[in-house]
Amino acid sequence: MIHPPLSGLAFRRIFWPTALLSVVAILWALWTNYTSTVSPLSEFTRTVGVERYTIWMAGLLVGGPMLIGRTASFAHKLVNSETDWCASRAASRLRIIASAWSGAVLAATAWASLIALAAELGSSATERTPLQPAAPAHLSPLTSDQEGVVIFDVQAPTDDDVTTLRIPVGLIATGGPSATLKTQFTRSQTGELIEEELLIATRRPLEAQLPPGAGALRLELERVGDGAHVLISGERAEWWKPASSALMTSLMLWLIVCMISAAMLAAALGLGTWMRPTAAGSLLIAASIALWFSDGALGGWGDVMEQIANGDGLAAPSLRDQGGALITTLIGVSFACASMRRRIGA
Repeated sequence: MIHPPLSGLAFRRIFWPTALLSVVAILWALWTNYTSTVSPLSEFTRTVGVERYTIWMAGLLVGGPMLIGRTASFAHKLVNSETDWCASRAASRLRIIASAWSGAVLAATAWASLIALAAELGSSATERTPLQPAAPAHLSPLTSDQEGVVIFDVQAPTDDDVTTLRIPVGLIATGGPSATLKTQFTRSQTGELIEEELLIATRRPLEAQLPPGAGALRLELERVGDGAHVLISGERAEWWKPASSALMTSLMLWLIVCMISAAMLAAALGLGTWMRPTAAGSLLIAASIALWFSDGALGGWGDVMEQIANGDGLAAPSLRDQGGALITTLIGVSFACASMRRRIGA
């Protein structure tokens, strides 16, 4: 089914330019992180999650458009400047497109592996156990007589592995770019508590460690000193528990990148046989930006990368995501075959 010389040609034409630009971007990200000075925000920027996020973002933002553009360009050449070569082959049009697509996917897999390896080797901060979502947390707000104090009654989690409560926060930087919150998480029946002071300076959610024991919980948040105003919404709070392995984070992200790449490169082949590479690449890059913010199949990349920045674990792709990737791949390959048949002949 696969024509090895054509698959190897596609790999060479797509991988090396993409890898070169990605390596330059990753080296720049590593150098920037290495030379950055210590600041009050170092607690947030010198973590494994943020360093891994920085390297992946550098590789994806620079290498992703190049990967799509080179694939569209390769498909465009197949049906234009290299039509005589394709017409002289004994291989069918489906075999030619499948070989080109397999070479492109192999290039994407090697590219994603390069980024994943750099992300793991380039993380210099001390590793902490990554977390993964366990269940929604139900918070009931209580009235407080003290100014700057918010109190919640918290329903205890049913999962014994839960260690952390996360609450999304927002900042209004009227008195500064950050704020300090004092958290007191208490078991109402036993009096066991954990008290911490947290610096809120980014979009990262507020984290409160679950106190030992059993029974109902009460969370008290107090703003300490001056600084930004903190907006707290208990409606989206979640319980989180330790993930099985820190390496599973990069493995799952690598798997997701490869799955999305296979679908996007099939679409790039289909569009590249029909329109100019610049137009095809621009259209697919615009679609990728839409997928970044969407929540549908193949989408939600913004949320995924935010989880990476927080040092969290990732779940395996859902059946809906896998189905969306498969359908996109089949449509792209079918469209490319139809276009080749029209340009070159049966």
